[in-house]
Amino acid sequence: MYIIRLPQKARFPAEGVVSDWLASKGKKFEKGDVIVRVEVFGQVIELESPVSAELLEVVTPIGAAVCGRQPLAILGNKRDDFQSALKEL
Repeated sequence: MYIIRLPQKARFPAEGVVSDWLASKGKKFEKGDVIVRVEVFGQVIELESPVSAELLEVVTPIGAAVCGRQPLAILGNKRDDFQSALKEL
């Protein structure tokens, strides 16, 4: 299981807004596929999947503000128990 987070750049935490999910819950994708777009400081950044997996849960919906290393989504396999990961977020 893997948690996608908003990356933190340099000394300042990134702050932004989720602008678009390119993957829906249950969709399988390959390492390097773009899953989500986030607007940060007036620019749209695309976050890629670091692993080949399935989108198990979207934690942060479109339009929601995000900051620091806030979780955006949980990736994994259908058999993974992501409910316990959600409780720890």
